Amino acid sequence: GGVFYGIVMEHKPGREFFVADAWWIPPDSDPVGPMSLQVECTPGDNASRVRVRQSGFEDTPRFRRYYGIIERGWHISLAALKTHLEGPRL
Repeated sequence: GGVFYGIVMEHKPGREFFVADAWWIPPDSDPVGPMSLQVECTPGDNASRVRVRQSGFEDTPRFRRYYGIIERGWHISLAALKTHLEGPRL
């Protein structure tokens, strides 16, 4: 549970977006942050590349725990996106 909150600073439709002043707000403790999140999409002839970069880290137990949890979440989410995009067209 919890909420990822940030401010969209830049948005290029179909290409990329950048979120600054981002925080993870867990349901039962203080926020973790600040961080930033950048997602870039590069189209190709036969495939496209999606690059996700989340930055902002302090060498503390809370940040290490957050990144340990979110890493798995990113892998699951990106695999689901790939499956969706490569699935049958309606």
